[in-house]
Amino acid sequence: MEESALVEIEVQAYRRVIRRPRWRRSCACASSPAEVSAPPAPRLFANTAYGTSVWSRVLYERYACLRPLQRVGAWLGDQGLPVSSGTLADSVPRFVPLFEPVAGAILAHQHEAVLRHADETTWRVQALRGEGHSGRAWLWTAVGNGAVRFHIDASRSAEAAAKLFGELAPETVIVCDRYSAYKRLARLLGGTVVLAFCWAHMRRDFIQCAAAQVRLTGWCEAWLERIAAIYRLNEARLARYDPGIERQSAAFDAAQGALAAALDGLFATAQRELAGLPEHAREGKPLRSLVNCWG
Repeated sequence: MEESALVEIEVQAYRRVIRRPRWRRSCACASSPAEVSAPPAPRLFANTAYGTSVWSRVLYERYACLRPLQRVGAWLGDQGLPVSSGTLADSVPRFVPLFEPVAGAILAHQHEAVLRHADETTWRVQALRGEGHSGRAWLWTAVGNGAVRFHIDASRSAEAAAKLFGELAPETVIVCDRYSAYKRLARLLGGTVVLAFCWAHMRRDFIQCAAAQVRLTGWCEAWLERIAAIYRLNEARLARYDPGIERQSAAFDAAQGALAAALDGLFATAQRELAGLPEHAREGKPLRSLVNCWG
């Protein structure tokens, strides 16, 4: 006799019935209740018939698989549990208090890092339309210490950024773009943090400046090569960095010196080119931004 095996998956909703015994008092003791029974089975949300496994599946399908609620409801229906997308949407606010402690712990963990990354992008929130807003909000992102924290805010101000970066330790480095809210945030924090502006954004400025400008092609390529050299020197420096020791090796010190010298030369070139340009020259904008962000 020969045997073979196949691995299959079968998922089906089921109804779990929990029977709780009830005892009736057989004495005349007034201090005891007439009847007692075991308490009902705990539920994640009161006044709902759905168990924790259902809600965990909803979270997985919605936020891990990124399926819209209508498709999540259709999937549940295929498994024998028809739930309308409206019911699922109404349940979303119930999850917020459950995840607030986790969100706070992530942020506290990030605050221990000496290096943080920050960014923000537009985000649509339909609920804001009923509060006199256009529905446009901002998705703020904080990355650090191996964790990511998101925050949606109707504002793109420094006060909104402070909700993620307002409790940083002194000398923390924030890698960010040149948006003014981060500069104001640094002032609100008393100048105790260091803003490290993103080189990718600076590189993009030179590309956009030379777009459709044939005469600036060579000038743009020269600046892209200067920035690429900075990237290569930094990679060489990091290859020699040992986080486990306080005093780095001579090889690291040499790589650090080479990077610092290249940066000094790059900014000196920017200042020299900027000084020789007419006031409204097209090349002035990226060069001026580079010089203003130096240091």
